[in-house]
Amino acid sequence: MSSAKLAPLNSPNKMKHIELSNIYGDTAYVTTDGGFIESLRLEDGRQILFPRQQLVDKDRGGVPVCAPVFGPGEPIGLAQHGFARNCTWEVVSQNQDEVKLTLVNPVSQVKNLPHEYNGCKLELTIELADDTLTETLVVSNVGDKPFVCSPGFHPYFATTGATHIQLVERRFTADELIAAQVLPGPATQICLKTEVAELTISVDPAAKFVVWSANPEKYICVEPTTRGFLDERNMSESMLLPSGSQKISMEISWEQ
Repeated sequence: MSSAKLAPLNSPNKMKHIELSNIYGDTAYVTTDGGFIESLRLEDGRQILFPRQQLVDKDRGGVPVCAPVFGPGEPIGLAQHGFARNCTWEVVSQNQDEVKLTLVNPVSQVKNLPHEYNGCKLELTIELADDTLTETLVVSNVGDKPFVCSPGFHPYFATTGATHIQLVERRFTADELIAAQVLPGPATQICLKTEVAELTISVDPAAKFVVWSANPEKYICVEPTTRGFLDERNMSESMLLPSGSQKISMEISWEQ
């Protein structure tokens, strides 16, 4: 089965950058290009996220949305991590500390999209509160065919020359991180300590966490997913029926 690929954008909507801020002067930047959170900078200058940028290997950083699936999409005709991070989203509403985005017509942006995903609707809400950044994704099936749905988030957290990363009470080496580690679970909360900050990553509902980095001196990814990597074992459990929906919410918190 050939995998879905991006087509030229047919939508008249242009890419838009949105700045969110809280009472402390922290700022998060969101773009409709892929529905990314591109950066999260505290008032004191700390970059909580590794900002989205082009590195030698590929585009890295920020918080990509992995939807409608997390992990290999080839078995169901999709690209790695689905198509959400590669499409242009539309702004539904925005204010100082919150923005709501939607992606309702993926077939106009993705070549060779399997027919069942014509009915895939994505809604994304991003909110910057006093000491938390919350991202909520709702995947709905508004079509007449079931499709595989197993989404997740892929946040990149900034490090500063770390050779080992401490996650809860376990430390990871660079070799372990490049192989990607699926943590025991599901779990509702993970604590991450880097040289930049002590963070808590919470998820609702409970999720499988994946830890990975191709360059731990720059970033580490702690990724909440509904079922971990999509594979043959969990594919049958991941079907989203017509009129159904699936929700996953991630909260990143820190101490001011």
